[in-house]
Amino acid sequence: MEKRISIILIAITLLTSGCKNKKQAETLYELSEKTLPCSISCSDERKDSLSILGDDLMVQLIPLLKKEKGFSPILINSIPEEWVAEYQLENLSTDFDIWIVSDNKTEATNKALITIKKVEDKYQIIDALLIAYVAATEATNKLESEEWTCQIEKDYTIKIQKDYKELYSYVSDTVIPDNKEISIEDVYHITLNGFISYEEPTVFDTDYMAII
Repeated sequence: MEKRISIILIAITLLTSGCKNKKQAETLYELSEKTLPCSISCSDERKDSLSILGDDLMVQLIPLLKKEKGFSPILINSIPEEWVAEYQLENLSTDFDIWIVSDNKTEATNKALITIKKVEDKYQIIDALLIAYVAATEATNKLESEEWTCQIEKDYTIKIQKDYKELYSYVSDTVIPDNKEISIEDVYHITLNGFISYEEPTVFDTDYMAII
């Protein structure tokens, strides 16, 4: 069932240069409330009017994404410097909200889930998780691609499917390219205090592990 669209005013304090008497600006985030379960992928069309996350939230977000547990991207790109608030999931707790944010591009290539709470007149990110990602690179006779997609279940279990492909061109009829296809699923849970816990897999595929 489609839920009503809610407008949330979020006050973000922006640093100003020069005169101390300048008014502090506020940033509007328009977040449409969605009902779980919710499938998320980088190809989702964004229909909301989105606002860029302020510098204070970005300072909190990037270190949390770098500390993320689980299998890291093989095709390592730098974490985007601009993100937008896309929409808000149904509340798990009255103590914090759950937002989906994406990189500030016409077609998003990164999406993250963040848990966030208001402390006095500011917002504090409790935890963050990269949930969707797409990247590709092409070299001589080789194409690499990677795509993460996410499913969020009713009990707030987060399942991220991570697929990597390394494809080579045929050099001749007698040479078979050493193609690779790796598929991994990482599972996480949102706890009642707003932190995101990682469900350790039984076996690690060390070929897929990398450091951001």
